Amino acid sequence: MILITGDTHGSFERLFCETLFSQTPNPERDFLIICGDFGGLWCDAPEERRALNRLASLPYTVLFVDGNHENYDLLEQYPACSWNGGVVRRIRKNVLYLTRGQLFTLNGQTFFTMGGAQCHDIEGGLLDPEEPDFAQKLLQLRLERCRFRVRGYSWWERELPSEEELETGWQTLEANGFHADYIITHCAPNALQSIVSAYLCEPYPENRLTAFLQRVYDRCDFSRWFCGHYHTPLEFPRGFQVLSSGFVALPEHAPCDLLEECAGT
Repeated sequence: MILITGDTHGSFERLFCETLFSQTPNPERDFLIICGDFGGLWCDAPEERRALNRLASLPYTVLFVDGNHENYDLLEQYPACSWNGGVVRRIRKNVLYLTRGQLFTLNGQTFFTMGGAQCHDIEGGLLDPEEPDFAQKLLQLRLERCRFRVRGYSWWERELPSEEELETGWQTLEANGFHADYIITHCAPNALQSIVSAYLCEPYPENRLTAFLQRVYDRCDFSRWFCGHYHTPLEFPRGFQVLSSGFVALPEHAPCDLLEECAGT
């Protein structure tokens, strides 16, 4: 079975629900995919390493695309290797980062991956610790209770894919006849993101990634598309689904009460 869920942000308790894979789990055929903001590599603290080691004890394989809240310096320390048709970075023996613009085959089904997103929770600005007035600005923003990010500590320019990564993704889809059974991203195409912004009263900016995803949405043939990022479960036409803490099972035959029980842990 393959399960899909939304952002984890380094909090993995719901992945340890005993009923997720209660019947003869098989790490080579049972997968759980996180739609970005994995958050397990953030500050390389001892408790973070313990959490990753605990994930390694799970009886299935954990897969994730990147979101905008990842430490890319840490993530890119893990060597890239080929796996199931695409390129991954192996964080633990059964914890794999699915890199951008790849097509993976899992249990006979194809999955196109394109992580990344642009931070929206940054109206207070982006601080650079190298600037002489950094401490003063940091204190002021905290006093004003503004949301902000710090370069190299809580924000990385690589949160958005490069033009080269987007081109790689398009070439991957073109080589597969612009077909993927499933698409896994962190954010949504322009048109859908604008609807989400209006619904949540939260401005999510358009950028080169959301424009690329709109091209994919308009051009490609797919069965389902899953993303995270917005922390609110939503469904759109053509099988597009925003996930939060809940789970979707593929093939879609898992009992609903089982998945709701796990999402509530």
